Amino acid sequence: MTDARWAARTEPLPPDRISHATSDFRSPVTRILLASDGLTTVLLQALTQAALTPRVDGVETTPGRHVEAAARGLLALATDDECLVRRTRLVTRADEVVSVNIVVARAGEDRRVDAAMRDRTRPIGFAFAAAGLPMSRRISRTGLTPWPQSPATRCAFKDYTLNAPDRPWAYIRELFNPRVVPPETHTEAAAAGGRG
Repeated sequence: MTDARWAARTEPLPPDRISHATSDFRSPVTRILLASDGLTTVLLQALTQAALTPRVDGVETTPGRHVEAAARGLLALATDDECLVRRTRLVTRADEVVSVNIVVARAGEDRRVDAAMRDRTRPIGFAFAAAGLPMSRRISRTGLTPWPQSPATRCAFKDYTLNAPDRPWAYIRELFNPRVVPPETHTEAAAAGGRG
């Protein structure tokens, strides 16, 4: 799939996300990945036993009113605040998409943030580190949403912020390939057992 076609299919994100606690997921791999407040890329590389390369499908400037409500709320964006929105896929050498992320940050507030958002050579966490940005991660929500390459298939997702000591730098929504990160929940297993 070309970069342009991928970008078109991931924008906007599907509105039918379902929130789930991390403990709801059956796979320990999924629970660890969703609960981790460290570099997701490192965990995905360990999981896939492969080097992952970022494919930045686009970095655009847009007013705050055009970013999703979760990003506006967590970043305290006004509707007319100028924002940078970055869309990236992490892919294996075999060109398998392992994860997709959308990152939102306020533009023009800190040149290091702007540089990290426009860095097309690194995954976003590595780009923030290379720009010298002190940060921690705070998980906002986890759950299930359609996988962009196959909208009838659900995948696990995680929303989180990258934070300075006094405020969030950026909002990230990351979706995980269901072939790599199993999305099944305990609720689904119980429902399937009840139908048997």
